[in-house]
Amino acid sequence: MKTILTFLLTVCLTLPMSADEFSKHFTDNTLRLDLGMVGRGRNKGINVEEMTKVPGWHGRRVNLDKQYVYNDLEVNMIDLATGDTIYRTSMYHGFAGRDAEGMRYPSEAVVRLPFPKQPVLIEMLRMGARRDTVLHDYLELNKARLKEIKKAPKAAKPAMTVLNKAKIKHPIKLALVSEGFTQGEMTKFEQQAAHLMETMFAQPAFGAYRDRFQVTAVELPSQDSGITKLSKGEIKNTPINSQFGAFSLERLLTIPSLCHLADVLQGVPYDYVIVIANTDTYGGSGPYYNYCIGYNGDQGEEVTIHEFAHHFAALGDEYESEGYEGKYTPDIEPFEPNITTKADFSGKWQNLIDSGEAGLIEGAGYQTKGVWRGCESCLMRTVADPNFCPVCTQAIQRCILFLTETDLFKLK
Repeated sequence: MKTILTFLLTVCLTLPMSADEFSKHFTDNTLRLDLGMVGRGRNKGINVEEMTKVPGWHGRRVNLDKQYVYNDLEVNMIDLATGDTIYRTSMYHGFAGRDAEGMRYPSEAVVRLPFPKQPVLIEMLRMGARRDTVLHDYLELNKARLKEIKKAPKAAKPAMTVLNKAKIKHPIKLALVSEGFTQGEMTKFEQQAAHLMETMFAQPAFGAYRDRFQVTAVELPSQDSGITKLSKGEIKNTPINSQFGAFSLERLLTIPSLCHLADVLQGVPYDYVIVIANTDTYGGSGPYYNYCIGYNGDQGEEVTIHEFAHHFAALGDEYESEGYEGKYTPDIEPFEPNITTKADFSGKWQNLIDSGEAGLIEGAGYQTKGVWRGCESCLMRTVADPNFCPVCTQAIQRCILFLTETDLFKLK
């Protein structure tokens, strides 16, 4: 715990905002921003396609003006009266581009922010591979505009079951969501959701702080059983429209519209989400702070927990893979806490090297050279190893503490 405290104090140079600070600046509602990004032409920028006020706030209430990691979409909320940053968030901006056949996938993002009590300026930055600013836009919300933001239409709440009750006032809220399960298959989903949760909490990375998670199983009955497979022309009518084969990658299981996902889950108390896809076909994805989706066949739980580590704690893949050489450059430190180029290794896992629990092993981030991991084997390297290594365990626990500790200086 001492090493975790050292890390948190290095990233939080000032006292973190407490739960009292939350009530000072925000109401118990969510400001949902649906963003569209245009990288070229006269309309280049980050466009706010829609703003809505959604009842309830289910995100963090501490360390509001800090970030756990900086990803490629950063959003900062600034108090117009004082100039103080009162909330920061970061996420993967979403799959975008064209596949080999020219099919376009939209560049969209859904940003959920606590609803401010006073006028604010929202700064939005789309970052490039070299941490350079590719797109940079602002949204000013004065008193009049805040009052004009429409309330989201009342959402029908799906059937939900609390699988794990937290023992803290403001826990991390995780939803386990069915996809491709018909109404007649809901018992199967409930059993698999409960088993997945127990498997995840059997990992020390999560199990040590189980009492800080509220886990809810969410039933979304599907018209069809199974998941869409684009390459085979198998189209299924499912609540979230998940699909295999985006960008011509057969094993890439994605959710094509983040806006649609947010619409479907509007009545659900969640900040993080795991979608359990009813298929035995290998695949999944877990873009940071967007969603996690995995399948329910052989090794499905290991794959899903691997993907959740991306979604939750921004962990990077530790395996090598052809076609990705050059993703990481020697002079830029990856934002992922479990891999390094050694460009700025400070604050990652030097403490575990000193204790003999980890080292620096070359070969990670899809590359054979120039990127290092901490341990020989780990769930982030291969699902044949169902366990997180000490480096990834530490990173996940740091994230949990960042999301839930009201006073970092009182950590033991």
